[in-house]
Amino acid sequence: MPAVVTLLFLVSITVSSSVPAQAQDSVSVTIWANTASVPDTMKPTSFVQVRGSAAVLGPWSPGSKAILSYVSGDYWRGTVKFKKGDTVQYKFFTNANSSLTSSIEHQGWENDLLDPSGNRILVVPTRDTTLPIQFVNGSPNKQNQYWRPYRESDSIDVLFRINMAGNESFNKNTQFMGVRGGTAPLDWGTSIVLTREDQHGNGGSRQYDGTNFWSTTAKFPASALASDAEYKFVILSANSPSAGVVAWEDGIRAAPDVKGGGNRFIAKGVTKDTTLAWKWWANAPFVPFK
Repeated sequence: MPAVVTLLFLVSITVSSSVPAQAQDSVSVTIWANTASVPDTMKPTSFVQVRGSAAVLGPWSPGSKAILSYVSGDYWRGTVKFKKGDTVQYKFFTNANSSLTSSIEHQGWENDLLDPSGNRILVVPTRDTTLPIQFVNGSPNKQNQYWRPYRESDSIDVLFRINMAGNESFNKNTQFMGVRGGTAPLDWGTSIVLTREDQHGNGGSRQYDGTNFWSTTAKFPASALASDAEYKFVILSANSPSAGVVAWEDGIRAAPDVKGGGNRFIAKGVTKDTTLAWKWWANAPFVPFK
């Protein structure tokens, strides 16, 4: 009997010491990214990656194993193992293509952040964690790590964004863009005027001209989005909500967010600030990008 007890004790010691030291020192960090500000035709099959100073992140190369998976809308998610206590610098890399070739493997870096390094910073915690949502910085300016392309409020902020490069008759220097709809604050009779964007820090895989993008944020009462909210973009003759409509966005090509009657819509059930994937005018891409 003593021999049996000794054998069981030795087996117990062997099993408990078999956990690799590396596994004990690492934690899982879940990263959420929103690509709303990326000037690229991002699709569920597109490429979103985290590159940085840690070995698992390249380092700083296309070889990074931190490739995020599409969730819905503009949201992407991935989980990466890091060593506890390490300080990691990183950035997001995005590309409309599902895989990278050598000619485009560096086309898609986000713009710099406000940290002196220009990068995002992660001090790895001692336990598994999920980071707050981070917006990929496709803006023309340096931003805080957890910046938002809209101002948070008690209402629901919805970001509208359109690229007008595909409309050859539109003059971005003399005409303006608006959005109209049937759910307040949108109205079919007056426009919420969009702002023309500056050149972006990240031109995306196609190196888009940022000045063809127009965007604005509209504040909806929380109760307003209990039903689908229909809308359309319009070309305006002046920079005013009451300006005349030069053209309505008619003949919109079929898309998941277009109603049978031809209007775009925000799907019901939105309960928090959201971004709508940017659109081409009437869903007709600029010819080189079709």
